[in-house]
Amino acid sequence: MHRASRSQALPSVLASIKHGSHSCAFYETDDDLIDLVIPFLSSRADRDELCVWMMLDSVCDAERTRAAERGIEPYRARDLYLEGPHFEYGPVTKFCNEKLHEAVSCGHSGMCVSGDATWLQPRDWKTFLDYEADLNSLIADKPVTLLCTYPLSASKAGDLRDVARAH
Repeated sequence: MHRASRSQALPSVLASIKHGSHSCAFYETDDDLIDLVIPFLSSRADRDELCVWMMLDSVCDAERTRAAERGIEPYRARDLYLEGPHFEYGPVTKFCNEKLHEAVSCGHSGMCVSGDATWLQPRDWKTFLDYEADLNSLIADKPVTLLCTYPLSASKAGDLRDVARAH
């Protein structure tokens, strides 16, 4: 399927995802990721949600600009997830809670976040899975929708199972 037609088909499906949802998606290429995340977040921005994209480092400046023009706040995933040498989920959880407070305070209908796990190192896998599992209770009954994206090239079969279980 051509990239543009794939992108055009996604918004109605992605817009139907309800608040309190914590979903995952796997992708092969940066283009696949962009084809998924931009329509997902754009559909939520159209519903007056504050949209945050914790994107992979390799996304080009043009895509960052495109995201910002669609009302999506772009951040480098590595900067949010790794304040030190290892992943600790306190700082990223605090960031998301502050963004949710900002969204509600500014009159947004909620918040939508897409975070990418390209930065994830094997040493942080257990802590990251604990974080993913905790997200379900952290967003319960809140106007938040999460989409976590994972590169297939960096995922082992057991990782795929663990990620699917956490979501």
